[in-house]
Amino acid sequence: MLNTFVLLGKVHSLPLIQGTNLSENQSTIEIDGVMSDIFTVRLWRGIAESCKAACKIGTVIAIKGRVEVNLQTKAMELIAEKVEFIR
Repeated sequence: MLNTFVLLGKVHSLPLIQGTNLSENQSTIEIDGVMSDIFTVRLWRGIAESCKAACKIGTVIAIKGRVEVNLQTKAMELIAEKVEFIR
């Protein structure tokens, strides 16, 4: 598929869970890339909770996900579908 991505990098900022309903839980996490680019990735439900519990600043993680376009802001969003904790 054309709208998939894989990122490997260090956590730059810790995720904050937004929303009170479990089905609405979402979070964003910033990842330092190889070239010092910072990517903001949106996390949902269980992925958000596991990242909040396991991530610290500097934790190396790999994220696989999809790219979506927000029709209101015309901006691309990175949505995590799978997260692996490397160390």
